[in-house]
Amino acid sequence: MRSRVQRPLQASVRNAIKDKTKAKLAAKKAQAQAACERLQATKNALMMRFTNENSYLNWARNGVLSSGVGVAMYAQEHHRGAHLSGAGLLLLGFGYIGVGSMKYIHYVLRYRALMEMTWPSVIATCSHASIALGIWLTATASFLESIPLEVDILLLEEPFISYLPNRIAQGLIETYNLHQDDDETIDEDEESS
Repeated sequence: MRSRVQRPLQASVRNAIKDKTKAKLAAKKAQAQAACERLQATKNALMMRFTNENSYLNWARNGVLSSGVGVAMYAQEHHRGAHLSGAGLLLLGFGYIGVGSMKYIHYVLRYRALMEMTWPSVIATCSHASIALGIWLTATASFLESIPLEVDILLLEEPFISYLPNRIAQGLIETYNLHQDDDETIDEDEESS
């Protein structure tokens, strides 16, 4: 009688152990599946981020190339129309760099969650693109000698000039002095007339 009772009991214990093992295997399989999905989502986020950065770098490269050719053409004084052509290529360079920067910032802000970017990362990324555009605009304006004197004066003040490299600071001082000399010459010419 004991064996009749033990057999079903042993069978139910074996079945419970099998069910427990199956449940553990199913849980491990679900964890592995979730880990694979998470890995794929991270891979997709990185691919989106790198694609956006690559697009930005392409726009910036085209802008720098166009600007470089524009500067070279602008410097040609013996060729008729070189200043206009050079200025046009500088404007085209601004278009490339400006559009690239704005698109980059737009996509970073729009797809921040999909790219799995934290807010500090977003701020750093957008600052990088904005600063690069500002540097390009300042350099181009300085080359064309159309940077407002107020910007020169602002950059020459103590908090800013201490952060600038020595050559850039010297260039700003020379530019400021040239503007001052030009203004004095114009005033003297007006007085003598």
